[in-house]
Amino acid sequence: MNAEIIQRLESSFPGGWDGLEAWILDPYNTDNLSDDERRLVSNIRYLSGFPPDKLAKEESWHQIALAAIGEIRRLREMGLLTSLLEREEVLRRQREKDRAEWLAQRPEQEAAIKQDKAEQEIWQNRINEIRAETKALHKKLEAAREKLRLASLKERARNMEIDRDMLSETVKALEMSNDLDEDDA
Repeated sequence: MNAEIIQRLESSFPGGWDGLEAWILDPYNTDNLSDDERRLVSNIRYLSGFPPDKLAKEESWHQIALAAIGEIRRLREMGLLTSLLEREEVLRRQREKDRAEWLAQRPEQEAAIKQDKAEQEIWQNRINEIRAETKALHKKLEAAREKLRLASLKERARNMEIDRDMLSETVKALEMSNDLDEDDA
């Protein structure tokens, strides 16, 4: 996995290792990265340590990041990077094999782990269902709000029409009253 990540990081920067170095030194540049790549970057940053002085921390972090990049360059130039990554992959497979054998010797623990994974999957599915239902409810709520806004606007327009009609009748009544007063005079 790390071999693939390093190869992807190496090939995804037009400036080669200089581009990779600039990317690692920018702590906020994690856009368009997979979770594994983010984890690798955070591990590089974590390895810088946590000195009390922020300036020292920044300098220390930069030095460690640059040293790591320099070491990767050196290993690559010597042709050892590929063999190192292959060895890491062999060790990872061996750990998985050893774990499988250890679990095979302990069936109750293997069963407990499988049960935990099954339960996790059930709960994850339930969470996904709840998210989908919540999303649908939000859409319905927004539609209901739009209908309520429309009904409110219609009611407001009706009330304004009634007010206009009443005002028109009042004006007509006053005009008729003025006409009658003029006739009497």
